Amino acid sequence: MSALNDPSLPLLVGESNPYGADPHFALYPFPESASGGRLAAILGMDAEQYLRPFDRVNLCTQNLRHWRQGSREWDAAAARRRAERLPHEARVLLGAKVARAHGLTYAPFASGWKHAEECAAYRSHAARSGGQAPRCIGDLSNVRPSCFRYLVLPHPSGRCRAWNDPRSAERARQSARAFLGPLAAPATLSPGAAKR
Repeated sequence: MSALNDPSLPLLVGESNPYGADPHFALYPFPESASGGRLAAILGMDAEQYLRPFDRVNLCTQNLRHWRQGSREWDAAAARRRAERLPHEARVLLGAKVARAHGLTYAPFASGWKHAEECAAYRSHAARSGGQAPRCIGDLSNVRPSCFRYLVLPHPSGRCRAWNDPRSAERARQSARAFLGPLAAPATLSPGAAKR
């Protein structure tokens, strides 16, 4: 499966991939020490479980030669432009830079709606449910690309200190189970599957 294959799937959104610009390898679970491998372990998933329920994308892919040359500059404007074009209604945003590129303040483990007041599907659901926030909307036909549900997680790199707290992995699994709803199969996101 390649990244950005199915907009109805939740989208894992990362920064950039120092291994290359091929979108198939965005947040790829190998090597296990890379961000995708670490995220799969944090969520308690093996590679197959991790690849099945998500599309994956990195916001910055054009500046990889700068990464290889030692420059770690982040192109915030390019990241914002890419984020605005993503068609996915459900997004897992990995890290502060990715959250900011989506117009959000970085708050680990936060979830909600961006531009929900503009979203026809949200308004329809809210009218039927007495104003309750939706858990998951199956019909995406009226969802505008600028309207999306989000879950913010700390970046799964080996340098992110948030994962030093032993409770963070369990909190991430609980947040992901709540966010994914019916997509979280019983074997997926198991509470003790991974120790990070």
